[in-house]
Amino acid sequence: MPQAEKLRDIEDAGRSDLTLRNALLDAAMPPPSGLSPNAVRLAKNAIIDGLGVALAGAHDAAPVRARRALAQLGGGGHSLIWGTTDRSSIADAVFVNSVAEHTLAWDDYTLPMSGHSTAVLLPVCSALADECGSSGLDVLDAFLAGYEINGRLGDLLGGGHYGRGWHSTSTIGVIGAAVSASRLLGLDRETTWNAMGIAASAAGGFQGNFGSMTKSMHAGQAARAGLTASYLARSGVDANASWLVSPTGYLALMGSRTADQLDCPMPADGPADLVIEGEWGLVIKPYSCCGSAQPMIRAIVTLMDDNEIDAVDITAIDVHVDPAVMALLVYERPQSPLEARFCLPYLAAVAALDRAVGPDQFTAAALDRADVARLMSRVTSTADLDNPQSARHRAEVTVRTRDRHFTIVTDVAEGHPSAPMSDVARRRKFDQGALQVLSRDRADQLFLALDSIEALDHWASASQLLEP
Repeated sequence: MPQAEKLRDIEDAGRSDLTLRNALLDAAMPPPSGLSPNAVRLAKNAIIDGLGVALAGAHDAAPVRARRALAQLGGGGHSLIWGTTDRSSIADAVFVNSVAEHTLAWDDYTLPMSGHSTAVLLPVCSALADECGSSGLDVLDAFLAGYEINGRLGDLLGGGHYGRGWHSTSTIGVIGAAVSASRLLGLDRETTWNAMGIAASAAGGFQGNFGSMTKSMHAGQAARAGLTASYLARSGVDANASWLVSPTGYLALMGSRTADQLDCPMPADGPADLVIEGEWGLVIKPYSCCGSAQPMIRAIVTLMDDNEIDAVDITAIDVHVDPAVMALLVYERPQSPLEARFCLPYLAAVAALDRAVGPDQFTAAALDRADVARLMSRVTSTADLDNPQSARHRAEVTVRTRDRHFTIVTDVAEGHPSAPMSDVARRRKFDQGALQVLSRDRADQLFLALDSIEALDHWASASQLLEP
């Protein structure tokens, strides 16, 4: 049955608190039999992709500087910083690994949350599973529980939360991280609810910091705060039982709604049709940049390839998008690789020139290329499309040469559930990241271990392979 037919309405203010609490706790604490084969498959895809991306970003400036700062603050411990031989406290490792996974803007996202679940949840699940001696199936269970909470909270807050400038990866992800951690720690319903409430008070992060290293710090802060919240709850720290729906609670402040204004449906209970299985439940990025630009890039690459266009012959690239896209792609002339990931003219130019928009396109040398600068000056963008939510990032692109022009409309990029990456493409992306720090033999071992996570008696048999 389609998810839309399985939604249930919140009936009145008197039931909102209890109904929402029970629905969210049911999602946070599913029975083991609740993991459908399809959800397990998608979770494995997310974990494999996430670790490949994290290894690619392990030595980027943001996680390197985060490691340096945390070392200056003191600490120590035995939790692995992925892609290095360094070890630290579990909280610091979770922070740095999350930053590494988010720093290249190459990590997956989900629209119910309007954010990047895996970048926040996976470092928590991995570090805590190592600490607790958990199995691969335990990791899948905890990951999916946190993922489900992130999607449901995104539905409750509505698109206005992200639209007002909040960075949902952090503001929502922190609660999902608390749920994943609580699941692995074996916390009961009341303690898990306290952990979620504690995490809600740590929610923060805004889009005004996009294009800087702080954006990836948002993911790290959410992961560490969610982990910390679960430990605090386990130690007896409580939260207000109505932290979610009180007049000054999470929904009212983050979503501008109080309990008596809730009209948002919640996904039905049960193992079928989880958030990760939805229409936008798991979007794996082929390109290392803002998700809103991915369909535009796919459109340009498709036009260039299908029509055998030589980039030197291009006289103009005209791009039409929804205003929601332009609200994110705010840089016109990027001064850093981080800004370039949110610059439409730059992304269009490198897509046409290189037929690729990966980590190699976001270096200081790439930003100084004369051919890129020349083609950027020929890119125009217009925010005049009124796209439905199901195709919010749709792009209409026209590539012009002296004597020809070609136009295409693209709704989604490869990696969207309606245009899934092939197994070969997913493996290629994993290798592109993992081989930055691992030998071929070790990368192969890691991929095989992750591809059969549910059979791992100990998650550590996979996570130990993340050390070069």
